[in-house]
Amino acid sequence: MKMIECPYCAEKIEEGLKNCPICQEPLTTTEEKTAVLETKNKMQERNNAGKKSSSNNIYIAIAVIVVLLLSILIFKSGNTHTNTKKDLNEFSIQKNNEAIINKDQGLKEKIVGTWSYSHTEESEEDGIIISLNGTTKFSVSGNITTEGIFLITYIDEEGYQCNLKYKLKAQGLYGIKKSIIIYDYNLNNIAIELVQTDNYELSNLFTQHYIPQLKQEMIVNNKEKIIELNNKYLKVETEFEGKKDTETYVRVTN
Repeated sequence: MKMIECPYCAEKIEEGLKNCPICQEPLTTTEEKTAVLETKNKMQERNNAGKKSSSNNIYIAIAVIVVLLLSILIFKSGNTHTNTKKDLNEFSIQKNNEAIINKDQGLKEKIVGTWSYSHTEESEEDGIIISLNGTTKFSVSGNITTEGIFLITYIDEEGYQCNLKYKLKAQGLYGIKKSIIIYDYNLNNIAIELVQTDNYELSNLFTQHYIPQLKQEMIVNNKEKIIELNNKYLKVETEFEGKKDTETYVRVTN
C-alpha cells in the first residue's frame, strides 16, 4: 500500500485514510493538502519575517541607545574639558598671584632698614639747582621715616647767587605690590623747615610757594618700582610728568 505524509504531523501513514491515526486530524485531497501546506508555509514565512523585523527593531533600538549614550558622553566630556580648562586658568592665576605675593613679601623683608639717598635737579631756565641728601628708614611694621637736607641754589640773570637750606622730615606708611613701593604720606606728617638762608626775601618766597608744592608732590608721586634690591643697593624707577628716571639708595643699616 502507498504511504503518504500527514500534512499536519508529517508522519508516514497509509493513503486513503480519512483521519491521521497519529494526530487524528482529518485528511484532505491533494488540492486541499497543497492549500494547507501553502498556508503553513505562509504562516512560517510571516513568523520568520516577524522575527527578522523584531530583530531589526532591536538592532535599531540598540543603535539609538548607543548614539544617545555617545551624545551624553561627548557633552559631558565637552563640559569636563571646558571646566578643566577653566579650572586650570583659575589655578594658574591663583598660582601667579601667590608667586607675586610671595615675591612682594620677600622684597618687604629685604627692604627693612635705613637707606641713604642723594639727588640733584637743575633747571637752567629758572636758574635753580636743588640738591637733596638724606635717609629713608623702612620698618617691619610698614612705617616709613624720611629725613634729609635739601639745598636750593638760585642764580639770577645778573649772576647773583642765593642759597637756601631746608630740613625735611616725613613719616608715613609704605607697602609693596607687584614690586612697586607705594608711599602713604599725610600733609600733617611732612615737615619742611628753613634752617639757613642768605636772602630772607627769597626764602620767604620759596617757603610760601615752592614748599607746599613739594609736599603735594610727595603725596601724589608716591610710587617707585623696584628694579634691583640686595644687601647693598636699592635701585628704583620713578616717573614724574611722563618722564622716567632711576634712583639708587645705599644701605646704611639693616
